[in-house]
Amino acid sequence: MRIDDVTAIVLCGGAGSRLGAVDKTLTPVAGRPLVSHTLSGLAPQVGRIVLSCGRDAAPYAELGHDVVVDAQPGQGPLGGVTSALGTVETDWILLHPGDTPFPDPRLVARLGPTAEVRGIAVPRSGEQRQHLVLLLSRPMADELAAWYRAGGRAIRRWLDERAVESVDMSDASETFFNVNTRADLALAEERAASA
Repeated sequence: MRIDDVTAIVLCGGAGSRLGAVDKTLTPVAGRPLVSHTLSGLAPQVGRIVLSCGRDAAPYAELGHDVVVDAQPGQGPLGGVTSALGTVETDWILLHPGDTPFPDPRLVARLGPTAEVRGIAVPRSGEQRQHLVLLLSRPMADELAAWYRAGGRAIRRWLDERAVESVDMSDASETFFNVNTRADLALAEERAASA
């Protein structure tokens, strides 16, 4: 799998309810928007990044990547994925949350072999499947979008229905740390400062 064959869709449409209903991924961490840390980790692994946001696109556009606003805001991550897919031309799509700021630098390389065999790869850390981190072939991504249009909403359910096996990445569990609360923001600040 070549880097240029992969487009990352970074999901930035969360409501940020536990942080006061702010655009969580734009919250400053070590002097930069939270999502910019995510982008720094993903950019060397993919050919293109598309930011999927549920609100004002302007601040995201300043980050230097393509931006797609959810066609139907408030429908969860799959609404953002489906909206962004229309702009993707590569054979492979990496889904990744924008509030998970320290992705594994070998994420695509580690998921790639499984994805090439099964059309999809999802990591697992311990017993926890990271269902918002997915490497998908284009046909599989189109199937996911069709499932959403038919009324499906939770990616974990779609994965369960297809009995998708996960890739054990327990040794990189810290790379799935995501920010939901003020305490998480403080931890992210510490990690960014020590990086």
